[in-house]
Amino acid sequence: MKLYLIAGGNLSREEFFFRVREALEGGVDWVQVRVKDPEESRSITREIKKLKEYFNFKLIVNDFPDVALKAGADGVHLGEGDPSPGEVRKFFKGIIGVSCYDDLSRARRAQEAGADYVAFGSLFPTETKKNYRIVKPQVILEARRVLKVPICVIGGIKRENIDQVLSLRPDMIAISSAIFLAPSPRREASFFKRKMLYYLSSKPLKEGK
Repeated sequence: MKLYLIAGGNLSREEFFFRVREALEGGVDWVQVRVKDPEESRSITREIKKLKEYFNFKLIVNDFPDVALKAGADGVHLGEGDPSPGEVRKFFKGIIGVSCYDDLSRARRAQEAGADYVAFGSLFPTETKKNYRIVKPQVILEARRVLKVPICVIGGIKRENIDQVLSLRPDMIAISSAIFLAPSPRREASFFKRKMLYYLSSKPLKEGK
């Protein structure tokens, strides 16, 4: 089970970098750069990549496979309106993740098209995105049953509901503002990481899940 930071927001370059580093110090396993301008995304991704000298983590670019390729990121995350996993795979050999919202059929298609993981959400109400759909827990449980690729959950995850999230046993838990915009990203990342490790030690996952 991996802790996946979604890093985005209207911050200075220095603040952005500082908060990513703090989250990595707290135990984050994956970092996604969610920046809407492709040139800014590429620049920030290249800066964050330098942290690989000190931390072992996967670096993902949101929306822009060409940016992921040019910046040397580990992967790209695709949503509605982005190229399909099959199209991206023609020129990008890294990790491909796909947002599936509350749609299990979309997840099946993404898996068949070569996605390396799929993401479901929003699990809870969130201020990070304006237009979102709440995904029912049953969708996650069914996805775990029928899909072979890792499953990521996202959306409104915070201290108060992390136990509910853990009970769904996802492969990855993606958290944005509750870590990235917290007064101490290190402390919050450490809290979520400890919760995940405790859950896994008390209720080990079966069959790779």
